[in-house]
Amino acid sequence: MKLRTPIISVLLLAVLAGCGGSKVGEDPAEGAVVESIVPTTAEAKKLTVNDATVLSRLLFLNNDLGGSSFRIDVPFGLQSSIVLEGEHDWKTHVGKGTAIVVADDGKELNRSDLFWMNMYDPKSGFVVTTLDGLTEGMAAKGRKGVKFVARPFNEQSPFDRLIRYVDGLSSTQAENPLLLRQNEKTGSFGTEEIEVAGKPVSAIKLRFGQQTFWADSKNGRMVRAQAPLAGLEKETVITLLDHGAKTIVLPPKTDVVDAAEIPDLYRELTTKQK
Repeated sequence: MKLRTPIISVLLLAVLAGCGGSKVGEDPAEGAVVESIVPTTAEAKKLTVNDATVLSRLLFLNNDLGGSSFRIDVPFGLQSSIVLEGEHDWKTHVGKGTAIVVADDGKELNRSDLFWMNMYDPKSGFVVTTLDGLTEGMAAKGRKGVKFVARPFNEQSPFDRLIRYVDGLSSTQAENPLLLRQNEKTGSFGTEEIEVAGKPVSAIKLRFGQQTFWADSKNGRMVRAQAPLAGLEKETVITLLDHGAKTIVLPPKTDVVDAAEIPDLYRELTTKQK
């Protein structure tokens, strides 16, 4: 499905070369090298040879495996939070998910389905999402059956930067383990047991700058990532599971309207959600 994105301007301050994803030590949310603000502590030790090997292959292994299911707990507000569950295909840079807004008392406030593609490319990157009132609003305009609205990536949206971070958790090549061991921004916290999808996993906890990664000690696969993404007050935790090839089909064109075609309705519906 090819979607027009007429309102796209220069959305990214810096874009990684190509579509190969990120590198360990780069913050995929910003497209630039992370300068660590986390001081080295006694708890974080120098990478062992095995630690460096695992860290060097983390993002490459994601790309090699093809994709992953994920769950993200987003620290979005003071009285609510967002849970984003979905799948991402690092080969085609396409993903889908369901975003659930939950109040502090556990009540579900809102739910929306979304798809995204090419989040690192300002010319073709877009998000397709459901929006309360969209189907009814479009029917009133004489177009029935519209379920989604398409819009370009929004650099000012923490949510969009979060999706871009997920897309950046892959690389077409491994890093140099020796250079990682020599880098003062790296560190190891040893092995700890964490819970992934309700099951205990023995994981190697590794640091690069502000980012923390957990790798399954049995196979080296990334099972968790944590990073302070711009626009969010607390660090965001991303859990990866069910690694493997993912086939994600975007909605048919008949179900989608471009936000640029309905500026007034889009503004009205998005204002109501705030």
